[in-house]
Amino acid sequence: MSCFRILTSLALLLAFFDLKAAANEESLKNTGMGSKEFTALFNDMPFPLSDGNCSDSELIYPSAEKYYYLSSPNYPEQYYNNINCRWWIFSEYPENIVTLQVVDLDLEVGYDFVEIYDEMGRHTELTGSTFSEKPIIGLVYLYINFITDSSKAGRGFKFQYQMIPTPQCGDTEYLVAHSSYNSITSLNYPDQYYFDLYCTWSIQSSYSAYVVEIFIDDMELPSGGDFLVFYDGNSWNYKQIPYSMESGTYVHSTASNMFIQFTSDPGHTGTGRGFQLLYKSVLSPIYNDPSLGSSEDPCTSGITINVDPYTYTEVSSPNYPTSYFNDLSCTWYIDISYSGFGYEIQVNDVRLGQGDVVSLYGGSNSTSPVATIDYDTDYFGRLFVNPEQTRITFLSDNASTDRGFLFLVRAVPIEPACANTGEYLSLYGDPVSFASPNYPNGYYSNIECTWTIRSFWGSLIMLTVLDLDINYDYVYIYDGDSSSYSQLASFRGNTYVSPLYSTAYYMYIVFDTQTHGSSYAGIGFQFQYSAKP
Repeated sequence: MSCFRILTSLALLLAFFDLKAAANEESLKNTGMGSKEFTALFNDMPFPLSDGNCSDSELIYPSAEKYYYLSSPNYPEQYYNNINCRWWIFSEYPENIVTLQVVDLDLEVGYDFVEIYDEMGRHTELTGSTFSEKPIIGLVYLYINFITDSSKAGRGFKFQYQMIPTPQCGDTEYLVAHSSYNSITSLNYPDQYYFDLYCTWSIQSSYSAYVVEIFIDDMELPSGGDFLVFYDGNSWNYKQIPYSMESGTYVHSTASNMFIQFTSDPGHTGTGRGFQLLYKSVLSPIYNDPSLGSSEDPCTSGITINVDPYTYTEVSSPNYPTSYFNDLSCTWYIDISYSGFGYEIQVNDVRLGQGDVVSLYGGSNSTSPVATIDYDTDYFGRLFVNPEQTRITFLSDNASTDRGFLFLVRAVPIEPACANTGEYLSLYGDPVSFASPNYPNGYYSNIECTWTIRSFWGSLIMLTVLDLDINYDYVYIYDGDSSSYSQLASFRGNTYVSPLYSTAYYMYIVFDTQTHGSSYAGIGFQFQYSAKP
């Protein structure tokens, strides 16, 4: 006998005596075997392992993946009366399990029995000639007890058994949820699942604006080291979804993906029958309000938002700040009832998946966006647009998602795009100030404004920056009355040199918000010019 088998036999004997000493139920539970029947089994187990005519009773250690047979004494002739035979068939835990198949059965019904127990005390009783063709499984071992009375006898039983590798789940199973339920079960359900499992499923809803719903149809997971975890996304990197580990309850994702992970303890602390989950795709609760018609869904037919002066209205991606859904096509139309007003759109938060994009439209061109926001956008600022054809569109693909976006929209007065642009700003006395259009409420995109400052005879021009916030746009200052003269400076963002001095009687200033493709406005600028003798 190998060292492994000797050690296993010694461990079995020690376990037997320990269990005999453990008189109360709680002690047995601590062994992982907690069962009244199993307690009775051990309390009624004298050694040697058999009595009567059971000379073949023994501790059995089958080799892997070979078939063996076990039969009642004298099989196929009549077995003996008044015998009590016991066999233990061990696996090489945890790499292998024992499976047993009934080949033949002929016992006196109700008086002669074969009782089969696994390591958890789960009990299969055989009598008469009726049996299931489904194998009986022992994760660590199977204990077989054959008991006969003093009257009639049959030909007995014949079992086929073998040791096989413990089944595993393999790679992640990818599933698509539709409008009707489909099922997921633990390995070997409804019989006991195996030790040392790692099983994963990734479920995606087949409809945009729909989430994944799980109905826990049946669940038995003994407390300890076995866990069934739901994640609110397409991998275990997303947050866990809390749930009640009870049959008849529901679990929902907040977006169109759910990831499920099941692990069982590599130690034999016990398993159960596992679980059966039903999954399908259901409309997200944020679109499932009976008081809202389809016109209130920006991702079905679009939604019109009325904005007021100076009061911000929120526009956000579906499900914000939780992950939005795949395959969305959403439109928000911005409407205002006040003449002489345009729109300020504040980009307050944005996190998009790669391939997803938000487009902002405004002005006379209804086909080309004045700004686009995508996966690489990391700037939060403001955009000012004229009221014609103003809308926000959002497109998501079928890949990764993120928390989405939050915009704040309000109406602001429209000033001429370039007030007094192209005109001379004459200097004859005290310092004079001028500013970008709509300062300090933000300028409009896609404009170019120019100013020419002219000093009186005998004085140069000193230009002082009082305020500057123009993000990615530019201000150019030239030492003359046009851009053909040498450049004194160029400003961008909030970086500048001040003051600046002309070398003659003119200074030419250009404010450009269109050449460099910027879409996000700052508050603008305010300059002051004065004479320098």
